[in-house]
Amino acid sequence: MKNMMRSMIATLFMVLLLAVLPTEIFAANKPVTVTTATADSESFTVSGSTEASAVAVQLRKESEIVGMGTLAVKDGKFSGTVDGLQLADGDYTVFIADYEGGTWTKKDVVIGEDDADDTTSADDTTSADDTTSADDTTAGITPVDSVKAADYIENLYQSVLGRASDAEGKSYWLGRICDRTISGVELVNGFISSVEYSARTLSDEEYISMLYSAYFNRSAGRYEVQYWQDKMKNGASRDELRADFANSEEFGNLCDQLHIARGSMKADGTVTYNKGAYLFVARNYKYILGRDGEAGGIDHWTNKLNTKVSTPEEVVTGFLSSKEFTNKNVSDADFVEILYKVCFDRASDTEGKAYWLEQIEKRGDRMKIVSGFTDSAEFEAVKKAYGM
Repeated sequence: MKNMMRSMIATLFMVLLLAVLPTEIFAANKPVTVTTATADSESFTVSGSTEASAVAVQLRKESEIVGMGTLAVKDGKFSGTVDGLQLADGDYTVFIADYEGGTWTKKDVVIGEDDADDTTSADDTTSADDTTSADDTTAGITPVDSVKAADYIENLYQSVLGRASDAEGKSYWLGRICDRTISGVELVNGFISSVEYSARTLSDEEYISMLYSAYFNRSAGRYEVQYWQDKMKNGASRDELRADFANSEEFGNLCDQLHIARGSMKADGTVTYNKGAYLFVARNYKYILGRDGEAGGIDHWTNKLNTKVSTPEEVVTGFLSSKEFTNKNVSDADFVEILYKVCFDRASDTEGKAYWLEQIEKRGDRMKIVSGFTDSAEFEAVKKAYGM
């Protein structure tokens, strides 16, 4: 009898444990060993070993995340630097984990005392043979608003799971959304698809109210609830409602406010999001149109790339031919500079720019020089960086 009771208690404990953590954490929990971790006022560098295919890295000042990134693992080892930071002197902690989820490994670092004497060994730097990843070429794209994102994740804990967040779980989701590993749709799905949520029993009205809070970060009006209840009475499933909310303009606007990718979702629960395609399209908005892309526009172009309706070359041409860009009336010199940035990911050189300006004058139409950029080896390298 006592053995039976112990078995029942152990089983109950495992059920409760699975319920309170994101299900993805159990999909892959490969430990990470940290060899070195250093930081200065502008960056932090880490190296180590793991069986995971990639690792998520964060630099925290107490509980605040001040820098993050994702590093590839090759032959069981990883090393790399997250730069572009502005860090004050003081004590920091580097957190590293399997990017698929798992326990964070921590390493304390200090900026402003002994860091001037620290030197990075050859083993701690990325070799010249390593290819550029999309994470290395996102200059110009507005970073995720980590403060607003953290508040939104807290709302998901409250609205979907009915409780306050735990520090490790919240940090896990914040890290994944801030380094754009997942989209907004996948973030919400992570909560609604969790074991913990499945244990809740919600009426249709409660389910609709939960969707409003989860996707729109607001309460539903009485007539709004009635509208969706009528749709369910006419045969719409809960998954179909969830897809409508996920693909809505209002959820897209919320994602725009957080500067995160929205993604899209089908009625069967299938989510479409490609980080490389998203970043490629986003940089076209920034470099060609001079602004952040809105969720609907980015989804339009990324879907064209993901379904192979359009090539990366055609996307660039589409932006350059758009009415919005044409109305900017940029000079030929600025037009060439934009092509260098979009297609070569660099500023122009004097000789090259002079050549292309001469070609515009000879051909009488500056759009005729675009293929000279998109057909180049340098543009092939940019496409490769974004997985295309």
